[in-house]
Parts: sequence; C-alpha cells; structure tokens
Amino acid sequence: MTSEKLKVNNFKPQPQSETPSKSLCSSRLKYRILTKDDFKYLYSLSSDPDVMKFFPHGTLSEKRTQERHEFYLDCYHKHNLPIFLMFCSKTNEFIGRCGFGLLEEQVEVGYVLHKKFWRQGFASESLQFCLQWAKKNLTTKNIIALAPSDHIGSISVMESCNMQFIEEKIAYGKNCKFYQIRNL
Repeated sequence: MTSEKLKVNNFKPQPQSETPSKSLCSSRLKYRILTKDDFKYLYSLSSDPDVMKFFPHGTLSEKRTQERHEFYLDCYHKHNLPIFLMFCSKTNEFIGRCGFGLLEEQVEVGYVLHKKFWRQGFASESLQFCLQWAKKNLTTKNIIALAPSDHIGSISVMESCNMQFIEEKIAYGKNCKFYQIRNL
C-alpha cells in the first residue's frame, strides 16, 4: 500500500474557519470536522487519565495537545483525512472525536470518547460512520485500525464493525492488534 496515492471523491476540505455545509449524522451522533478553534475539545480528552489510559504516553500537556491539533489539521488539509468532533444529537454534549490519520502511509481510522460515554455503543457508531464516510470519499484500498492488545473494548468495537484482524506488532511503543477493512 505504500505506493498507493491517496485520493478523494466528492469531498473538498473546508477552509478552517468554516464548517462543512452538509450535515453529518449517524443515529445518535452529530459530527463536524475539527477546526483551528477546537483545542478545548481535544484537550478535554487528552488531559483525562481515564480516556488516555491505553495511549502510549498517557495524558498530554496543553503544548503536546496543541501539536496534535496542528497535526490533525495538517493531515486534513494535505491528505483530506479529517478528524470529526462528535456531539450527542439530543443534548449537543461533546462526546469525543473520531476520524483518520496516516500510519506508515496507510489510512488509519480511530476514535476517542469521554469515559461517561463508554459502553453505550457510541464507539461502534462512530467507527461505522467513519468507515461509511471513507467509502464515499476516499479511494484508498484499505482502512486500518489498531488498539493495544489488552484494550478489549476497542478490539470488540473493531470486530463489531467487521474489521478483520491482520497482525499483532509494536505501534506507538505498545504491543497492538491491527485490523483492516476493504474500502474499495
């Protein structure tokens, strides 16, 4: 896949000060693309020890969160791989983030939710949303996802979305299980 060029169909990045004109929703969630003004949402996730328990470096400082924020925006504008903020459709409460990035030149999908929203099906719903979005907007052959080998909840989410286990190896400094789904 390293020689595969990333392309998009029917999708154009929005200027950072704008939100997408099209409403993005799943059954219980509303999504919008991350903008330069969304640091507070990312920091509310990255500074929470429970949320960051399975991440290799644990919680992130404000500076490190800002660096990740800039990385996400850069990935979106250079590769058309967005991060979506997720909000409850009924209450408009911020739930977490989901979206895409690059890992070793492969398109990676991921999700992070505030703890109070765990075990309610929101991770599966957001992953399914991302995979459907990718089918409409990305012409990459496969989408990968990974989780630390001991993160049973996230592994269950990937499996519930019909992602197939492909290998176990070190990523981000942790032993991880990799999953994949065909996008084209």
